[in-house]
Amino acid sequence: MPEDTTDELSRLIDSLYRERDKTQNRLEQVADEIRAVEQTIDIYRRKGNRLPQEPLPNVKTSELQGLSQLDALILIAERHGKRFKVTPVRRLMVDAGLFKNPQNASGALHTLIQRSGRFEKINKGEYRLIATHPVSATASVNIESRGPEEPPKNGEAPNPAAFMPQTNQPVPR
Repeated sequence: MPEDTTDELSRLIDSLYRERDKTQNRLEQVADEIRAVEQTIDIYRRKGNRLPQEPLPNVKTSELQGLSQLDALILIAERHGKRFKVTPVRRLMVDAGLFKNPQNASGALHTLIQRSGRFEKINKGEYRLIATHPVSATASVNIESRGPEEPPKNGEAPNPAAFMPQTNQPVPR
């Protein structure tokens, strides 16, 4: 056999040994992961097959009673670092009696989150409260105190009376 061929074959054997060693290391890692999962399953079985539940936000159900669903959700988000996970929030809001039909709470909560425009999805089942500017308490006073012909001042809403037809006709009864 020529010398070059034996050198190439020796390098090939060395390469195959290194690949085998890497594969054995990976197999040992997978075996360790399997043992960890088996231990977790064993712990769950000893505790009655109950999976751990996510902790509820730092809000009492009594604090939510009397609030709208949106206000309750905002309060929960604010108390929980502007973030929340839907599952524990749904349980809390159901316990507070904010849903007439608890079976529809998940769908109602997702609809509320989507339609409000106050939250953004950051992960599966996890949302963040979007910072919004509060509405001025004087906005309604400013609207009513302005005549229909006056343009809105900076930051004010337009006067709804400006969009209504002006007639002297009595309203039919």
